[in-house]
Amino acid sequence: MKYVITFLSIIQTLYCHAQGWNLEQCQSYALENNRQLLSEQYTADIQRMEHKTIQSKLLPEISANANLDYYWKVPVQTLPGELVGQTHGTFITVSTSTSHAGSYGVDVKLNLINAEVWTGIKLEALKEQARRHEYASMEKLLSRNVSISFYLVQQYSKERTGYPTKIR
Repeated sequence: MKYVITFLSIIQTLYCHAQGWNLEQCQSYALENNRQLLSEQYTADIQRMEHKTIQSKLLPEISANANLDYYWKVPVQTLPGELVGQTHGTFITVSTSTSHAGSYGVDVKLNLINAEVWTGIKLEALKEQARRHEYASMEKLLSRNVSISFYLVQQYSKERTGYPTKIR
């Protein structure tokens, strides 16, 4: 694997040298166009999203409900009319409820005590940190290999022609 990276670095350096680039331009070209580094960057982005997904499990789950009932046959009760000022022996009917009844509620569920969620969050944080470290390590390795290749090409050019190539 190291030989492949070194070989690719030498090829990129030769390409950069043919264009008349300096070391910084060669390194920036290598960092922008290395497929393995780009793949690692995408993997780190995916890992960061997975970490956020696990963290979202700590957010409260909120659900609301509402219910409306219509009673087409309202229960009634017969009472003596004397209670409301009518004559003795008369009766009145009084409804004992309304024709509509309703209820509503809100449920909130928190996962603050769930040990599995906290373990998952810690694990994803460690995975994200490992990906960032791996990406930085790969970036340093690529930069170092491009630098070595650049100076080897300079030395090779000096040995072949007798003088170093010009760096623009």
